[in-house]
Amino acid sequence: MITKIALRNLTEHRSKTLIVGGLIALGVTLLVMGNSIMDSISVGLRHSFTEQYSGDIFIYAPVEDEGDLSIFGSFGTDGVQALERFDEFAGQLAAQANVQSVSPTTVGRGILETNQGEQGGSLFWGIDPTVWQHSFAQPLTWLEGGLWSGDAPSIALSIGVADALAEAQGSPIKVGETLLITVMGDNGIKIREVTISGLFAFKTIAAPQLELMSLVDLKTSQALLSLNHQQVIEVQLSAAESEILGQVTEDSLFGEATLMGTAEPDLFGNGSSLITPELSNESVVAEPIALAAHSSPGVAAHVTLPVQAQFAVLLLDNPADVAVTQERLQAWVDANDLNWRVGDWTQAAGFIGNLVGGIKLILNGLVVLVAFVATLIIMNTLVISVTERLQEIGTMRAIGAQKAFVRKMILTETLILALASALVGVLVGTVALWLISINGLPAANDIIKILFGGDALYPSVSVSAVLQAVSMMTLGAVLACLYPLAIALKVSPLKAMQG
Repeated sequence: MITKIALRNLTEHRSKTLIVGGLIALGVTLLVMGNSIMDSISVGLRHSFTEQYSGDIFIYAPVEDEGDLSIFGSFGTDGVQALERFDEFAGQLAAQANVQSVSPTTVGRGILETNQGEQGGSLFWGIDPTVWQHSFAQPLTWLEGGLWSGDAPSIALSIGVADALAEAQGSPIKVGETLLITVMGDNGIKIREVTISGLFAFKTIAAPQLELMSLVDLKTSQALLSLNHQQVIEVQLSAAESEILGQVTEDSLFGEATLMGTAEPDLFGNGSSLITPELSNESVVAEPIALAAHSSPGVAAHVTLPVQAQFAVLLLDNPADVAVTQERLQAWVDANDLNWRVGDWTQAAGFIGNLVGGIKLILNGLVVLVAFVATLIIMNTLVISVTERLQEIGTMRAIGAQKAFVRKMILTETLILALASALVGVLVGTVALWLISINGLPAANDIIKILFGGDALYPSVSVSAVLQAVSMMTLGAVLACLYPLAIALKVSPLKAMQG
């Protein structure tokens, strides 16, 4: 019965119904479009990062200011620390639930020098080509060559870096040529020669650093960044090897010489100098042999270079469970007493991820402001509408209608009007987004291109945006009607009937 009366009242006061309904529909349209566009930006940017290089999970060593850290390094790459005991726990990490792949990564910046002596700068990631090929190769456009195979020192050049070097030397950079990479850091200057395996471009520029980002084999990057700390492992020797090594002692290698005194006859000369002009082949002792002098009988020290990484980039089987997986991995890290931090793609994205978060926060603030203003306008309109109906409400109360009945009637009117208008607003917003998505929303500048993940944004309707818009405007309309309703119920039936 109340519903029928509410519908009759809405049609009876058609002009006020259209005004209030139009305001609600406009608010819902703006909220659906604004939130859907922002959700499309977030989804597009997340895909641009996770599918190209950041992965779903980003593991890193803690730094003093984590806001300065990203997969592109920090302010000064020397501040990026290696993940402790990564070589020991990499296998266990890859075996965790929902983890599809683990890509050890290093980051640095260096000076590239061509065979003709021309130089240019480049950022670089040190990668394992096998893992990278499986995880991140699809978003790359190969203009020439490809990722390397094998252990030879190699580099795949970003086309932006290659073009700059080609312009400097006056001739194209070709696959198969060699370059020198020089990295200067706290541990001195490191130089390595690498062979160009390919030239590539990222399909979308989700961050400006990508135009200068090249790919280097992991071992070479470890050496350039001084991450290849030696590890000594004891191995069993045969009887013949033990007999040979048993003849080598610390005294036979170094005698009793000091830098300030004389030396007894030893491998390095006749006591007059620590180094002689020439050494016989028998005098040259390799590093493992020297280390073996301190080993147990029958055991020699074997020097290896463990896999060192500054970051571990993880792809998940189910990216929708990234929050749960992130929490579970951090618990596993803490249980193993590892000084690691587990973040998501926004941590890997650095300031770009923070920028998106800040823009979304601003837009959410604007959404609340729009809803608040719309509520005030609706409230004022309802005050006028209810005031005009005071005589009608007084008559209803005079013939026996209780305050609760009147309250339910007006609230029902408001809910019907709000939901119907919200449905219209959703339809208008959906059609508008569809029209925009046909040609895309063009990016006006480079910053917008980064946010859009390309030259244009093709938004789609977000279910969460629709639910949020409908719930906010419906709640606003209900709250807006409470004040005029309170005014109407305070007036006595007699005065209301007298107008």
